Amino acid sequence: MSVPKAVLDIVKVIKAEVDLSPEQDTRIVVSLDNFRDETGTFLGKSTIDKILRRLQELQILTAVNLSDLHNHIMPLQSDKVEIEVDRKRLVKFLKEENSEEIDDASKQSGGGVKFFDKEAVLIKGDKRCSLPPFKNEHFLCRAMFKHSKGKPVDWSEIYEMITGYYEDSYGKPPKTKENYHRVYDPVQQINERVKKDLGIDKLFDWREMTITRLL
Repeated sequence: MSVPKAVLDIVKVIKAEVDLSPEQDTRIVVSLDNFRDETGTFLGKSTIDKILRRLQELQILTAVNLSDLHNHIMPLQSDKVEIEVDRKRLVKFLKEENSEEIDDASKQSGGGVKFFDKEAVLIKGDKRCSLPPFKNEHFLCRAMFKHSKGKPVDWSEIYEMITGYYEDSYGKPPKTKENYHRVYDPVQQINERVKKDLGIDKLFDWREMTITRLL
């Protein structure tokens, strides 16, 4: 089941909010300003409206309060949508899409991506993508390329590489938005770099608080 990119962008935002809420909660509140694509571009209120209604039809969302969606042309900080989520259907939907995405990326790649730690560079064929050395993107690649392509890696492992937070001593880092963005943001930044420099759609996929290397 292949779906438009904007649908996946919105579903990923919803899933990220679900991951940060207590397991028993089905109702979440999402800031409209969070509904952006991987380049940071706001998706637009008409697009958000259509997609949220479509997700209701698929019964991934069981209730949606869109009252703030029609108040302003661009979202204000205070504009929110209240969403009731069927967690099982949401996870199933993302798993199905993730499987197709990994297959498509492998077919389009025409070869894998190599990571050279000392140079902080990603290479595909004769193309190079330089990373800021000893910064979050470099550390993320250092952790991810220890694992095979297609293997989901828990976000806390990347967090530890980036921050020096030792899980063995202190336990898993708490799932706060601040900690989450320490890992999520460099994933998106690398994907933007490789799209520009290597000509591939994305290198890493973030889903269900795990990161998967696609190439």
